[in-house]
Amino acid sequence: MAQSIRRANNGQQARAWWLLRMLDTPQPLHEKLALFWHNHFATSNAKVNNAGFMIGQYELMRKHALGNFRTMLQEMTKDPAMLVWLDNALSKKAMP
Repeated sequence: MAQSIRRANNGQQARAWWLLRMLDTPQPLHEKLALFWHNHFATSNAKVNNAGFMIGQYELMRKHALGNFRTMLQEMTKDPAMLVWLDNALSKKAMP
């Protein structure tokens, strides 16, 4: 289902998918920590406007939920949703 949401770029479906995943999972701690990290990094599809990027970011946070924070942080700096959120395309050498 996540793949079809990525292709459709539907933010509402992505939110519903994540909510259902949090409610119906064999690993609730991973889901709760992914939500915690999402709140920590504070990105939103309202600005990113790409459900695929947001789902990818969620999967990155879930993957590293119980892992090394430094590793997650390094991957987060290359995450497409985070780069859009931080307006990376507008950054210039003189004005990052």
